[in-house]
Amino acid sequence: MPWHSLRHSRHAFGTHAAMFGVNPWKLMLWMGHKRIDETMLYVQFAEVHMRPLPEGIIAASRGYDDPDRRIISDAERTSKCANE
Repeated sequence: MPWHSLRHSRHAFGTHAAMFGVNPWKLMLWMGHKRIDETMLYVQFAEVHMRPLPEGIIAASRGYDDPDRRIISDAERTSKCANE
């Protein structure tokens, strides 16, 4: 995969994680940033470009207050569906 494609995928991941409400400190660890101000660029971009979440995503996250758990639970649900 070309470097620019990896870079775009990385930026997309960081931006979408911020849009879904992942804690900036946790996102900093996930992204491998050394300083929080690097991560806050994703958070600030996400805040400016926020749109309402689709109802399907809201429904899948019901019962999970922690945004990190919502992402994990959705991934678990997706992998269970793939294995069936």
